[in-house]
Amino acid sequence: MRPLVNLIVIFTLTAVTVAQERPRSTSETQQSDTESLLRLERDLFKAHWTSDPEVVGLADQALADDWVNLEPERRGPGKPEMMEFLRRLFPDKRTPPKPSPDKQQRDLQVFLFGNTAVATYFEEDTAKPDQHPLDVTDVFVKNGGIWKLKLSKASPHQQ
Repeated sequence: MRPLVNLIVIFTLTAVTVAQERPRSTSETQQSDTESLLRLERDLFKAHWTSDPEVVGLADQALADDWVNLEPERRGPGKPEMMEFLRRLFPDKRTPPKPSPDKQQRDLQVFLFGNTAVATYFEEDTAKPDQHPLDVTDVFVKNGGIWKLKLSKASPHQQ
């Protein structure tokens, strides 16, 4: 009788454990991906405009090796050039952050399409009287569970 009771307890515990370890649903995965991308976009924006030394590591992780950077009037630097620029700007983690200009990121939205995502936002510098606000679009691709920024395009804001 005792082996039968032990067997029932083992099966019950196994069933409870398996039931608790259900795979995440598509909507849960999409929610998690959306939150991750929103956080990544905010961190990249903040790091870039606050001269945070962590920007070097963050950019190196987030930018795809073949990242395309399209600025309003021309093609901007790719990942190798951007990383070199950031390493010169922040030679070590002891570099003091520069004062933050009045840059704002507004209306950040993320749209998921399977393993591809598009993030859009509006960027402006409220400290400049002759500001040139921008509409920014970033395209991410998820590979091996990691989101990489593949393309960034900034264009003049159309009012």
